[in-house]
Amino acid sequence: MDEGEAKIMAKEVEDAEKEMRAAKARLRRLCETKSNGKLKVPAWLHEAWKSGDKGAMAEEKLISILEKSHTKKDMKQNKIEEGWYSKDDMVKVLKWGSKKVEGAIEVCNADPANLVRASRYGGEPEYWVSTRETGSRTQEEKIVEMRKTTSQDGLKR
Repeated sequence: MDEGEAKIMAKEVEDAEKEMRAAKARLRRLCETKSNGKLKVPAWLHEAWKSGDKGAMAEEKLISILEKSHTKKDMKQNKIEEGWYSKDDMVKVLKWGSKKVEGAIEVCNADPANLVRASRYGGEPEYWVSTRETGSRTQEEKIVEMRKTTSQDGLKR
């Protein structure tokens, strides 16, 4: 082997080591606990990374585990309007039919300590009922794909 070939091989080794350091750094950033205490990977993977050989994970194990990660977050927010209403108020103010009024009274009588009280102005029973429920929903979906590489390639984006 002449001097030129030796330099080329030394450069290839240096590049491979540099690639491995970069892969380990990417792996560390992916698997470490963030400043807010959250993880970007499942807890079991974080523990495996913490206790394992980071170089081996960077080369083989993690690549085969993390080919594709999918996260879906579905958020629902409900707004419920409620209030104290007598039986007459449910009919006159809320314009409920007798079947709905009787159903509301039945539900309230199942938990009278919290849902039934005497009116402040006449002693007639009042019931805590939900008059309207509205809501909104947001959905967030993230898909992260990592391609499988060989130990020679390291972790490439």
